[in-house]
Amino acid sequence: GQAIFVGIADEHYIPSSEVYGFVEETPYYLKLDGEKTVEGKNGQTQGQIFILDQASSGGLDGIKARYYDGTPLDLNEDDIKFTEITSRDIDRQNFPHYFLKEISESPDSVEKTLQNRWKIKENNESHYTIVLDETIIPPSLQKALIADQIKRIFFIGQGTAGVAALVCANTLNYYLDNPLVQISALKASEFSGFQLSENDAENAMADTLVVAISQSGTTTDTNRTVDLVKERGAATLAIVNRRDSDITFKVDGVMYTSSGRDIEMSVASTKAFYSQIVAGALLGLFMAGLKQRRSAEFISTEIGRLLEIPGHMRSVLGIAEQIIETFLLAAGDDENILVIYLEIVLLYDFCRFW
Repeated sequence: GQAIFVGIADEHYIPSSEVYGFVEETPYYLKLDGEKTVEGKNGQTQGQIFILDQASSGGLDGIKARYYDGTPLDLNEDDIKFTEITSRDIDRQNFPHYFLKEISESPDSVEKTLQNRWKIKENNESHYTIVLDETIIPPSLQKALIADQIKRIFFIGQGTAGVAALVCANTLNYYLDNPLVQISALKASEFSGFQLSENDAENAMADTLVVAISQSGTTTDTNRTVDLVKERGAATLAIVNRRDSDITFKVDGVMYTSSGRDIEMSVASTKAFYSQIVAGALLGLFMAGLKQRRSAEFISTEIGRLLEIPGHMRSVLGIAEQIIETFLLAAGDDENILVIYLEIVLLYDFCRFW
């Protein structure tokens, strides 16, 4: 479900459901862990309560913590986390609203998603290969993929992340080209509602990889589904836009879109959507290479196509004024409609180049 953080600033606290709710004041915080189960006064208990003393001088001394049944929760300095997100990451700059800012940043976000995830092969400048470190795909998962222990791969998400999940599943199906592996996409709410049962065995999903896609990393349906599949033994990965978001603490590996701090403030998902699809493609190419389902030449060609996408997107945004002028002739001068139209044109060309 939704995360709760407590920012620890000089002589005060800032409770927040998002990391960027307190970053203007402090980078230090505590994260409540409502899912953790411990031995309580009358058996197992979970759920945490933090009591913040506003008359204190701040820090851990002003926080009393306990579980729901009253069992004390001892906090120490190791529990304090540090976020790399700053107020600079949520600055609207000179744009009139976040929606236009984030459409304009889409090529940069895709480009950053590609950075440090590919390299030129030694002694061959025309050939590329995928490079994903162990924080993205842990060694245990790599071994399971190579040994064909993973028989089912599900991409899940809600809203636009659910649409991105569908694209990623189709892309992985194409890259792996293996009928023995079931690959599909579902809304997280539908997956938990119709694919899981309370009677499932503890290892019912030991042959399964679930890739959760989220812009914010705090989507309740998606995060709860991750919890449920982990209880059933599934391996889990996340494609997410924000560091220190709740989902990053739940999964086995994380692939950040952009730099993991490219926060999207508008309600509509723009740059995150494009980057999620590119991240899914990188993940798919890595798996195809790991399982030797595609040749080095094929993977290199696909990487080359991915690297061309930011340039194509900039070309579309470069003629934004002409696009808007054309639309003005037909539909009037509503600024909000114009921005949406520009996004539709960009999306169309992204899909065409893809």
